[in-house]
Amino acid sequence: MTKAVANDGGMTRPMDVLVLEHRRGSARAAVDELEAAGHRVHACHDPDQSAFPCRGVVDPQSCPLEGPVDVALVVRHHNHPTTSALESGVSCALRLGVPVVEDGPSALDPFEPWITARVGTESVIDTCQRAIDLAHDPVLADITARCAPLLVDHGLDPASLTGALELTWPRLQVRLRLREPSAPRLREAIAVRALDAVRAGRRSYEKINVHVTGPDQDSAPSDDGG
Repeated sequence: MTKAVANDGGMTRPMDVLVLEHRRGSARAAVDELEAAGHRVHACHDPDQSAFPCRGVVDPQSCPLEGPVDVALVVRHHNHPTTSALESGVSCALRLGVPVVEDGPSALDPFEPWITARVGTESVIDTCQRAIDLAHDPVLADITARCAPLLVDHGLDPASLTGALELTWPRLQVRLRLREPSAPRLREAIAVRALDAVRAGRRSYEKINVHVTGPDQDSAPSDDGG
């Protein structure tokens, strides 16, 4: 079985977090924690407005998911078998491929099959950062699957390819590194296949940059400006 590309980088910049709540005020502590740590918090509704219409219905360009959202956090502190109107943004996040973290119990949770991570012993911040990395795993695995035959043909171990994804809206940075020396044409071919893997994923980006490097070697970039 082909191993997935190892994620050799973590989240080092402030996160953009879409925060949703089952009831008004449920997410206050989570918002305070995120903002105190320098992360940016987004919301589907203004505090003094009703659950419908959301910002995206009033003005599609004002929807937080049209911008730099890394992860969605839904806060529901009690067992609720049904969703509330304030949580409608969870469906939007899932449809667009944004990872969803839940801060609340799993019992009777309607979101359980679709959440990426649940707040437990970790803090809200650590759980959100972990969910972002987990959401990148399928793309990194697809990059490996596409590049493995190419690497084998060139006498290289597919496990020597490591990588990380970083979203700096509206651009996704894909940074891949080979532990062994390789020819520029091979690195260019890897970059093209990596770009194809990102395009095939659920989430879309306005711009995608792929950089492939090796020991003491320059990057072989592939760019998708669309």
